[in-house]
Amino acid sequence: MDINTYQTIFSLFYTLYSAMAITVTGKTQPFDTPSMFKGHTKSWLRFFLSLLLLNGLPLMTFVFVFNALSENSASSLTIYSALLLFMPSLVALGFYRIHFGLMIWKTKQGYVFYDKYIYKKKESYLPISLYTDLNARPEHHKEPLAHIIPGIVLPFPKGF
Repeated sequence: MDINTYQTIFSLFYTLYSAMAITVTGKTQPFDTPSMFKGHTKSWLRFFLSLLLLNGLPLMTFVFVFNALSENSASSLTIYSALLLFMPSLVALGFYRIHFGLMIWKTKQGYVFYDKYIYKKKESYLPISLYTDLNARPEHHKEPLAHIIPGIVLPFPKGF
């Protein structure tokens, strides 16, 4: 299979952003298999949501965009076309932002995706690394929608 310039550039950007997203997901403990093994429901919910948002949807998006770019092999590369390649590659970060926003989603009963009995820190039921990260942020950075909405909106430019 031969790939064209558009597919090559998109693949490079997408790979870089995917690697960046993967390196920062550990603090949310998306695949907490010891807790899953113990039968903790929220760990299983976090696992399936993480599998979907960090693996499944990014892979489907990559395949869709990569195949769509196969038709552009005759066009010359311009600044505009490079921007159109760059923006969809941000989808990898967009899925991470959505994932992070959902992981810090909190109700009156506590965090939606974390059990009280798993993380026994008095101030929080979050993993210690996520708790530390959130406490270092300004208040408006702790809001789930501040991560979810940009994760949905930003990667898709008009006309793509």
